[in-house]
Amino acid sequence: MNIDKHCNQLRPLNEYTNRIPSSRPGKRLNRTTLWRWALKGCRGIKLETVLAGSGRYTTDAWVASFMAGLSEGSTDKSRSKASRKALQREQQRIMGRFGLGADGRPTGTSDMEPGGDSEREAG
Repeated sequence: MNIDKHCNQLRPLNEYTNRIPSSRPGKRLNRTTLWRWALKGCRGIKLETVLAGSGRYTTDAWVASFMAGLSEGSTDKSRSKASRKALQREQQRIMGRFGLGADGRPTGTSDMEPGGDSEREAG
């Protein structure tokens, strides 16, 4: 990898297809992957970029920071598992409160009903 983590020179995002190694031997990194990392991120981390004119640019420092963030995230899987489980419990609690099952369909046991009974009786 030919990335200098201290270099702040802006380079076109597509230039990094040749500079970041692919997981497939003998192939280069697909430019769609770089755009996905920039716009959507990977494992909750986005590649920092700037939009200038009609092109998107990044720096070696930003790429190095992105890669380091991904590496740090993969070494602490227990924390991410715990936070995922907590998020799932919270989602289930909220869905249950509104009478929705895990699939998002009504279960008929809602604690809170939008509009309340008084609106139905008054109408």
